[in-house]
Formats: sequence, structure tokens, C-alpha cells
Amino acid sequence: MIVSTESNIRYLHIPLNSPISHLGILVNAGTRDELENEFGAAHLIEHLLFKGTKSKSARVVSRKFDNIGADINAYTTKEETCYHVSFLSEYYPRMMELLSDMLFNPSFIKKEVENEINVIKEEIASYYDSPSELIFDEFEDALFENHSIGHNILGNVDSLNEFNKNQSKIFDFYSKNYSNENIIIWSSGNISDKKFNSLFMKYFGNSTLQNNSNNRIAPQQIKKFNINTKRHDTQCHSIIGGRAFSYHEKQRTAFTLLNNYLGSQAMTARLNYVLREKYGLVYHVESSYIPYQDTGTFNVFFECDKNNHSKISKLVFDELKKCKENKFSNSVLNIAKQQLKGNIAVLSDSKLSETLALAKSLASYNKIESIEETFAKIDAITAEEIQEVANIIFDNNNLSQLTYFPSNGDQ
Repeated sequence: MIVSTESNIRYLHIPLNSPISHLGILVNAGTRDELENEFGAAHLIEHLLFKGTKSKSARVVSRKFDNIGADINAYTTKEETCYHVSFLSEYYPRMMELLSDMLFNPSFIKKEVENEINVIKEEIASYYDSPSELIFDEFEDALFENHSIGHNILGNVDSLNEFNKNQSKIFDFYSKNYSNENIIIWSSGNISDKKFNSLFMKYFGNSTLQNNSNNRIAPQQIKKFNINTKRHDTQCHSIIGGRAFSYHEKQRTAFTLLNNYLGSQAMTARLNYVLREKYGLVYHVESSYIPYQDTGTFNVFFECDKNNHSKISKLVFDELKKCKENKFSNSVLNIAKQQLKGNIAVLSDSKLSETLALAKSLASYNKIESIEETFAKIDAITAEEIQEVANIIFDNNNLSQLTYFPSNGDQ
């Protein structure tokens, strides 16, 4: 593996003996970096980078990928935007040139902007029809009241209409946030370190981007809330959760293990066992923990019949209380550690996922943490640390709840 933090743009490459290679651009910019008049800009730009460069039309860009059977994808989160492509290794130079052109020379043509805004409006409409997705954003919007990190990644119809009226706002966001310091080029594939370095210097070494770093402001604390909303749905959808550790806090690893114990996809995960296997009250329950630069979120989500909502909520709070009051036994702690390490190992078996995870590590900490180092941190976790983080995050003053109740009946 080679990792470079010396050039204007950082990069990492993992040589891989495979006919398939992976190449991506990770940008340390997302929804939380949007100003009040820029809501939805990060996600819109994610769409637009595929819609033509100063030398290639959107159709040409698409054909460059499609004609070699490449698999392209992208996503936007609260703090990052990522573009990646998987392809036959012989096409490394073509993919390097194409992603470089997309990054440095986006066209932002008026017609393409209008088309993608219409596409995203349809995405928003579909999203509002999906309560199991919408509730997460509405919960974070309340949890980070009046802070950009809580805003919907898609933006809203009004903000998108403003981009149509004043498309210079799109380029303003791109110019401020697509900077050398915020970008990492990541790769894994059948190409030597020397050859990759040569291609990188040819296509990314002479960056024309600005030298800006993010100036993020941490969200303020808020009072806990309990919000009930009626919707035309057949089931209740509910989230219980609150603020959690940032990715710079040392308790992050212990809380990751605790969250995995509580609400992973495993049939024996504590919440799944109690709510589904023991009582048969839910089809789906999960807990999630997302660390950000200066804060984080923890939540438990479940869907249920409205008549069972109160009982399930109490059972969830009871399980969180048990984590605060009772230390893990040695056997429970060891099993929890093995489950988490197994999940990480399975994820790392995908070179695409592994390389992206390493790129995120480089973006967050400016260094790479090996899987062995990660496992060592997990092995070092004590039962006392688990109980300590449980008492911090599961404190009743930190836990809020948002519920969608069906409108065809009493709550």
C-alpha cells in the first residue's frame, strides 16, 4: 500500500491481484458545510459531476463508463461526498483521466442543472412517501435544531428552485468545498505502486483547486423532546436516541461495540432478541451510531402496530437501562468483541469497502489504521468502559423520541 500526504491532494493505493479495480474520490464536504441559502448543494453537485465537463458532454461521460462495463456510484452524507467506479484493470488510465476531468472541470451546464433539479425533486417526493427513511432525517433535524448537520441531504423544493434562479450558488459551494485539503483519491487494483503514482501525478498532481479547509461549527446542546406526528401510514414508526461521541473521542470504539451488541442485524442482537424473538412485537428493529467530526448520533428505530408502541418503547428503555446498571459478564463481552471483529472482517473482504474505509480514516485522522490495530482496540475494551459509555449516552436527559402514528385511529 502507498499513502501520500505530501502532494496537494492526498491519495492511497492498494495493489490488488484481480481483474477488477476500484478508483474513487472522497471529498470531505457534505450537508453540514452548506450555508442557509445552499441547502441541497452538496447532493446536487454529486449529481452534476456526472453531467459533463468542459471538454465532454454528459452523454460522452456516460459512454466512457458504459462502453467498458464500468460500475459507477456516488453518495452524499452530512460530512462527505464520494464518487467511485469499479472496472477492468486494463482501463486504469482512462478512469484516472475521466475522474480527473470530472473533478477539476465540471461544466454545470444550465440545462443539466435544471434536469437534475427536477430529478431530485422526484427523489424528494418519493422520499416523503417512505416513513422508514424520512423519520431519520426529521429526528436529526430536531436533534440538531437550527444547525446544518441536521438538514435533509436532498435539500427541499424551495432551495432547489433558488438554484435554478441563481446557479452561481452551485459553483460557489463547489469552489469553497472542493479544495485540495478536502480531497482524497483512493484506489485498489492490479497496478503497481509506481505506475499508480505516475498516473496520479499526471492526472491529479497539478490540481487547479483552491487550498481551503472546512470551518465547521459544533452544534449546541438542545433540550430533549418527545414528538408525535400523524401520517397516513398503516404502522407506527419510531426513533429513540440522542447525541453520541464524535469520531475523535476515545470512547467511540467502546460505544461502537455496545451499539453492535444492541442492534446489529444478528438474530441474537439484544433488541432483536427481545422485541422480535421473545415477544414477537416487531418485524424490524435496529440501532445505529454515526460519529461526526465534533458530535455523533445514536438511535433505535422500530416499526410496529400502534397498539404495541408504548410497550415496545418501554422495553427499549429497559434494555438501555440494563446497560447502564449492569456490567457485561466476561462471556458476553468476549462474544460482543468477536461479533464486532467478524463484522469488520467481512466488510474488509470487499476491496471496494475496505479501500473506502481506509480513505475515510485518512480523511478523518490523516493516517491509516490497519485492521490489526482496530482489532487491538476492540480487544482492549473493558466491561467498565462499556458501562461508562452507556451511562453517558443512555442518560435519560440525552434520549429523545420521535414517532409517526397512523392517522386512522387514536394514539
